[in-house]
Amino acid sequence: MSSQTQREKEQFLNQLQSSASYRDTDFSISSSDEVDHFASLECDTESFARLKQIFTNEKFSPELLPFEFSVVDSIKEQIKKRKDIINETQFALSTQESEKSLSISNLLNFYQLELDRAVYLLRNYLRIRLRKVYFFHISTAVTFLIHFVD
Repeated sequence: MSSQTQREKEQFLNQLQSSASYRDTDFSISSSDEVDHFASLECDTESFARLKQIFTNEKFSPELLPFEFSVVDSIKEQIKKRKDIINETQFALSTQESEKSLSISNLLNFYQLELDRAVYLLRNYLRIRLRKVYFFHISTAVTFLIHFVD
């Protein structure tokens, strides 16, 4: 794991610790296995930023834009991996009752929230595209009928 990623994670945890609702919670991760496990949950910011960009472009464009197979496939794969990791970790934490499992559970909730955002954007991107395909199909059929009748 890169040192920049480790620093970003430490900054995030420090911000959480300093907030009023999490002041008494210990978010420290002790073993390198846990760090590696949480590193796999981190967002691929490049893919997520690209998804936000193509979602916004598609939403505000009057015409159907080219489909971004690589971005959609990458995001779908990341979503599936993260869901599996979060579910496995939550199952493992459900067998433990300690202060540390509570803090890791809180951290998992933040990762779940990030995952839900990605799912929301992907679903809405695909809905917008389906709506445009549907309306394009209807308008093409009407145009064809108007020209055919004349």
